[in-house]
Amino acid sequence: AVVLLLLVWLQERKMWAAVCAGLALGALASTYATSAIFLGAALGILLVGAALRRSWTEVRGLVITALAAVPMSAYFLYNYVSIRALPYASEFYDRLGGDITHSFRWSRWPDYLWYVALAAAVTVLGRRAQSREAARVVSALLLAGIVVWNIHVITGYNPAPSVWRLHQIYFGLSLAGFVLLCWFVAEIRRRSRTCKSSMSTGS
Repeated sequence: AVVLLLLVWLQERKMWAAVCAGLALGALASTYATSAIFLGAALGILLVGAALRRSWTEVRGLVITALAAVPMSAYFLYNYVSIRALPYASEFYDRLGGDITHSFRWSRWPDYLWYVALAAAVTVLGRRAQSREAARVVSALLLAGIVVWNIHVITGYNPAPSVWRLHQIYFGLSLAGFVLLCWFVAEIRRRSRTCKSSMSTGS
């Protein structure tokens, strides 16, 4: 729902979609926190990209999405801050199985290259297919994989270092594969129609 609402906002500039995307993202934080973190990372990438392109209307909508998510995720944020304030917080997080560090995870560089290559392919083909907004969303989901692998660089704790790929990153990868397949089929059909038209004109 979050991805679809973001796409509606980017394509049609419907402010209600930006607000609803934020509310859905915030509600997700209280049930599936890691999925909310993953989608939040994608939202941040979209925001940075819009700022670099100086698309201020898009920036405003994405900021509204982020702000709308805050009250809905207040319960999760309160629990997180409260646990971090405990004197035995480090031991608690260690027993949960997460990573407690601020070091960048260089060991995953093959995955990072794979995500970047797929994002580049989606971006290029998205421009050719006149689907730039969809390409930006899918690329952000792919690059979010790099962010969640290294969320501990900012927070000092990575809640799911061993399962990001299985539970969240797969979504961006599968969506990218589906989009690329659709564009590939559409291109084949377009060339087939062009070839038939040329043959009929020649005859």
